[in-house]
This record gives sequence, C-alpha cells and structure tokens, in this order.
Amino acid sequence: MKTNILFITAKILFFLSLFLVPFENKADTIWTITQESLISGFWGTDIDDRGMDIKFTRDGKFESTISWGYGQSGTDVSGIYTIKNGRVTLLFKNSSINDSISGVELEDGTPGYDPGSLKYRRYISFKGKELQELEFGTKELKIWDYNSKVEEGESLTINGFEAVAMGLKMGLTTSVLKMRKAPSAKAEQLQYTYEEAGDDQPHTVKALPLGTPLKVIARTKNKERVGKWNNYWYYVEFETYYNYMQAWVYGEFVKIN
Repeated sequence: MKTNILFITAKILFFLSLFLVPFENKADTIWTITQESLISGFWGTDIDDRGMDIKFTRDGKFESTISWGYGQSGTDVSGIYTIKNGRVTLLFKNSSINDSISGVELEDGTPGYDPGSLKYRRYISFKGKELQELEFGTKELKIWDYNSKVEEGESLTINGFEAVAMGLKMGLTTSVLKMRKAPSAKAEQLQYTYEEAGDDQPHTVKALPLGTPLKVIARTKNKERVGKWNNYWYYVEFETYYNYMQAWVYGEFVKIN
C-alpha cells in the first residue's frame, strides 16, 4: 500500500511539473508562406552588399533590386510569384540592365526559421542550379524577412561568448577604434584589406576611422573596465569598402543613435 501511495504521489508531482516548469514557445518559429505573409514582410538576402531586396504585391507581382557588390551597378527587376503547397516560385520578367536575368525562375522557396541567427529569424530558402544564373556564388539563397529581426534584450551566443541583442541599432565610432576577434582588450586585433577601382595597390585598415557607421548587433552581458573606462563590448557590422565585416569593438568609443 505504501508503495502505491508513493507511486501515485510521484505521478501527481510529475504532471504538476509540466505546468510549473517554463517551456519555450514555438509559435513564432512556425510560419507559412502565404500572400499575406509575403506582402507584410520586408525581404532581402543580407549577403554583404550582394544579393537582392524584394517587395511583393497583392496582384501576384514583385519588384526586386539585385546587386553583385564590389562596386558593380545593381539592376532593378520585376516579375511574378506563385504560391503552391506552402512554397513560392519567383519568375523574373523584366530587368533594367541585365537581360540575362529575364526568364530565370527560382522554384520551391520554402519557409525557414533560424533561432541561432544574430540578426533575423524568418527566411525563405531557395536551392537549385537556377542560382548559378543569378551569379551569387552560393548553393542556397536565403531571403530574410527584415521585419523578423532579433529583438533588443534577447540572449545570443557569438562564437562561444554570451551576449545580449541590441535590436540592430545604428551607431558611429567617436574615435579611431580597433577591431577585435573577441570582447577583450587582449584579444586578437582584426584588420581588412581592399583595393580601389583602377588601383592595384592593396590598402590595409587596422582600425576603424572616426565617424565610421556601424550596425550594432549585440553587446556583452557585463561591462568591462579598460583603462579608465568601464563599458560594454559591442559586436558590430560595418562596411569594408566593397564588402562587410563583423567584429568586437569597445563601447566607450561608439555613439548609438
């Protein structure tokens, strides 16, 4: 009898724990491609300064700007989209510059959700040989919904370091600022090299110039004292002439808008 009472008590406690222990809400991770979800989204590939931005309309059409980066001029493209079985197909029709894009069809775009993304969560994924015709140099093209950005205050992990999302705020450097691989004054200092058009001489940048625009992705959970200052480290994204780069910078020298 005593054993049965203990068993029943254990079962009661177990079922109570299902209500008392917090669980992750998966509702936001599940979404379906519908005309409404496409129209309400703000879509783009977010591949450096390459890729494309897309605006969907209710009449089954879309407008897109495609860029290949590295100083090349972009091209405006329009076309039609169709939705079948929860997947979307894009058919490019008219192009302002590059006629080779006309007729390209990206099929079976599927909805996706990335809980580990640092910037956005929802996306549409395209795969297939048709991507070669767009010359993005990738086997998978993710078109992100910029309206699904990681909200300020969310917990993130960046290369093993715990961080707090900043909601993709914009900022500026208030001094010449070193770029770090990790949030520490002792971490490896980063640099980048670029070549100007018509100039074969490479230029190396070892620190961000004063007034450099930044996209502030995240900050460290706690402030750190560096010299006479006590501030957060920020994980930021910035333009490197014809490309983009991410690095840690010390927050004392970042003005957030």
